[in-house]
Parts: sequence; structure tokens; C-alpha cells
Amino acid sequence: MWQSRQLSETSVVLRSVGDTPEPHLPEPLRIPDHTPDVAQFSEKISSIYDEIVHWRRNLFEVPTNATGKDFVNELANWLEHFNTSSPYQAIALKTFMILPALLLQKPSPTSKKDEHSRRLKERLDYWKNGDLDAIMRESRTIQRQLRKSTKEKDEDRARTFAKLMFEGKVTAAVQMLCQCEDGGVLPMSDDTMKSLKDKHPPPADIAPETLLYGPVNYISDSYFDRIDEDMIFRATKLTNGAAGPSHTDGLFFRYILTHKNFKNVGKRLREQIAQFTKLIATRCFNPSILDAYVNSRLIPLNKCPGVRPIGVGE
Repeated sequence: MWQSRQLSETSVVLRSVGDTPEPHLPEPLRIPDHTPDVAQFSEKISSIYDEIVHWRRNLFEVPTNATGKDFVNELANWLEHFNTSSPYQAIALKTFMILPALLLQKPSPTSKKDEHSRRLKERLDYWKNGDLDAIMRESRTIQRQLRKSTKEKDEDRARTFAKLMFEGKVTAAVQMLCQCEDGGVLPMSDDTMKSLKDKHPPPADIAPETLLYGPVNYISDSYFDRIDEDMIFRATKLTNGAAGPSHTDGLFFRYILTHKNFKNVGKRLREQIAQFTKLIATRCFNPSILDAYVNSRLIPLNKCPGVRPIGVGE
């Protein structure tokens, strides 16, 4: 890392591969070898993540009682695993992302807050005992039983989406799509996937004029020291946005980070988010441990005819 920093302070060194220049980038931090227990847990979490990103969004509001505080504290625990480079660092972000979809599945459209609190406590007990299979069995059953209460015509939904986009209400338009899994959204068939791939241009070679040739200014780590839990608190109040692959949107995080009943656990989670933000800004991590953080949800909108790809990040 010292050599990487020295390079960034002086110049961008280019390596030539054929006639194409390539930038010399700092090496990412090495992922430590996993113990058998950590490796088994990581494999299980990755398998769950790959499944839940295809589920319909169906979360109940986090209870503001002791059980809800325990849930928020568990989120903070997994961010702390990442921030402190624990043996679970490589899987920490993916675990953080799956917890809401795993533990907050709404049992039915008419279920009440008391039942939500009871179900969350049961699932937290399963989670702490390592019984992920029991949580997944229940969640899969709920997902199979989901039924849409109202149906809209494809043309109506496409027209509504176009109207919102024309009015500049991008967030509202994307949220509408995220709440609808059929109709205006095409099923992920082979034809849909082919249409999406056709719209994705092939990668281009690096153009020399797009690269910076040293010296370049080096930004000190101290520049980011002002990021603290209070800044996260203020930023969260202004945060909006639709749900990405983890099923959590801007309102979800605004609720658990700023609600007065989550005073202590909310502050702890904000502190971990602030530390995570500073690490992302000042360290070079292996991309494989950041995939859950940078992934986005691809929505193929039915243009009638054709497809319009919409991406929603975390």
C-alpha cells in the first residue's frame, strides 16, 4: 500500500499492452484465508443472497420495541465485522444486505404489528442459533403465497411511468416499478435477457486522452475525518430512493437511523456507517467483498414493444 500511495502522489504509471495503455492501479487489500467455519458460513450466505435478490419486496416495519432494537443492533454488528477486518469481513456486507429480507418478511397482507414483533423475535433466535434453514423455509413459503391485490394493464402502467419521468419524478417512477413485479415489467425470459444484452455496448479500449498523466494531487485521509455519525444522521433525513437487491429503500434507513425510539442502537449503526464510508473512501478493497454493496437491481420495463432497462442500486 505504501508503494501505491507514493505512485498516486507523483504520477500515474502506464503499462502498455499492445497498443493500448493501461493505468497502474494500487493492489487491493488481500482477503485473508477462511477457517472452515467461516468458509461454510460464507458459502451459505452467498447462496441465500443469490436467492433473495429475486424475491418480491415484502417487508414489515421494524418494531420500535426491544426486539426491533436487537435487529438494528445486529445490522450494526455486521458492519462492524467489515470495519474491523474481522475473519467475517469478506462476507459482512452481503450478510448486512440479506438481514432485512430474511428477518422482516411480512407473514400476510393483513398481519398486525404484534405478530410482526413475535415473528422477528423468533427469526432473530433462529439467526443467533445459526438455523438459517428454518428462516429460509418460512420465507420461501411466504414468497410463494404472495398474491397481488390489484392488477393493472400494461399500457396503464407504462403510461404512468412515462408521465412521472416527463415530470422529473424519477424516484416516484422507479418506486412504482419496484412495487410491481408484473404488468409493466417484463418477465426475465431468454428473449428479455437477449434484448437487454443487445442494448449493452461491448467494452471499449482505454483512450489515452481519458487518462491523467502525473503528477496528480493526493487527497489525505484526514479530508474524510469530518464524516461522523451526526453527518450520517443529517444526510439520512434527506435520503430518498427505491429498493435495490436488498429490498431496503431510503425510507427504511431513514426510519431505523433517525427514529427517536432507536436512539442508542441507531447511533451505533450511524457510527458504523460513518466508519464504513471513510474506509471506502480511503482504502482499496478487493472487489469481490464489495459486490453486495455495488450491485443494482435491473428492471426490464415493457415499452410495448421493446424493453427499457432501469437499474436501481443499494
